Amino acid sequence: MSQNQINPVLLARGISGIPESKSVSEFQERCGIASRRIALELLDFLSSRNIGKISGNRIEFDHKDKLRLALVALCRGCRPEILSSKIDWKDFELFTLLMLQKNAYRCEHNVSFTRPRIQIDLVAKYGRTCLIIDCKHWHGMSPSIMNRCANGQLRRAKVYLEKTKASFRLFPIIVTLNEMAPKAINGVPFVPISKLDGFLQDCQYFYPEVSG
Repeated sequence: MSQNQINPVLLARGISGIPESKSVSEFQERCGIASRRIALELLDFLSSRNIGKISGNRIEFDHKDKLRLALVALCRGCRPEILSSKIDWKDFELFTLLMLQKNAYRCEHNVSFTRPRIQIDLVAKYGRTCLIIDCKHWHGMSPSIMNRCANGQLRRAKVYLEKTKASFRLFPIIVTLNEMAPKAINGVPFVPISKLDGFLQDCQYFYPEVSG
């Protein structure tokens, strides 16, 4: 099997073996891959993309390798709902951060203020654009929950603007792992991670910025 034939479902399976696996056989078992040959081909594919290191039967991963692999799987067409079972909410925040950095955004993680007390998952800046991001690793959201989340994120954006006196064009957004049609509530867009790349190109044209 060539590297171009590595399918996205197999890539998603590989996430289960990262970062704990220390050997090929352990990686194969954790990922539920029946064939050692297939496991080796997957590891070679990952190594060629600087995801982990393999030497004989020994392998070495760091925690971010899980997120790098999730990003590769997503770009190769793996459905976000498959990936959702492989990463937790902390992983999802870092996964979103990696996608933003891939698009040349400068990111701050877990930005907090007191009086009022708020915490922002990610603040991402590119040029004069600043995104105030909340990451939701949820499989489903009712309209009432979405409305509450939108209002909360709008409030965080206004507090950030007030505290920092930012001269950026400020956009609050909520990034979700579950697939859904992008929609805006009270001017706050809900963006599935699979559509974040496209959103980053268009947000300043189609969504209102926050002003003081």
